[in-house]
This record gives sequence, structure tokens and C-alpha cells, in this order.
Amino acid sequence: MIISFVAALAFSFFPAARAADGAIAANSKAYRLRLYHLHTGEHLDVVYRVGYQYLPEGVAALDHFLRDHRTGDEKDYDVREFDLLHDLLAKLGHLDSEIDIVCGYRTPWSNNYLREHSNGVALQS
Repeated sequence: MIISFVAALAFSFFPAARAADGAIAANSKAYRLRLYHLHTGEHLDVVYRVGYQYLPEGVAALDHFLRDHRTGDEKDYDVREFDLLHDLLAKLGHLDSEIDIVCGYRTPWSNNYLREHSNGVALQS
């Protein structure tokens, strides 16, 4: 699962940057991710950050999209994981590309279910 791999990497965190009046600067860069979930058939095209300001509704949409599709349980992902995906797409020159998601968050129940019904499932995924 790419998200698990991303979580293992170390990277720096930037605090929210706002103008003196609290508004997000108009020239701030938008951070967008486009995802397709292979199991649910769902597509997501979301701006989750503008400049250094994370957008709660965008982050919540990503957390929901990456839920355990068997149980509906969601995980609060570290927003730096989304930044790493965005930065990887930028480095590859594919910011408009859609990422295929095979698996997001897995509850212990889902992981046990998969381990009992298939091969090669990690004990602690």
C-alpha cells in the first residue's frame, strides 16, 4: 500500500501561513490530488491545501476516500502523506494524473478477514 510506504518516510512539516488579516494569500499554490479507488469505483478530485494552509474539508474528503471500504471506518491520515504524494507527482511532471488506489486504511477486522481468505497479507498491515 503506497500510503503505508509514504508514512515510513521522514519529511518536514510547514505551519500554516496566513496574511495579517488571517486570509490565505491569493497567489498561494493549490495542492490537489486526483484519486481513483479500484474497489469502490469512486473518483476524488480535491484541493486539500492552499499555500501552507490545510483545508479541513479537503483533508476530510481524503480521509473518507481512503477509508476501509469493507467496514466504512476512517483514519486520520497525517497530511504530510498527501503532500508527499503531491510532490511525487510534481517531480514526475504528472500533477494532472489520477492515482489508482488499491487499498487505503485497513481495520484489524479487514486485515484478519483478508489473511483468512487469501495469501500474502501482512499480520499488521
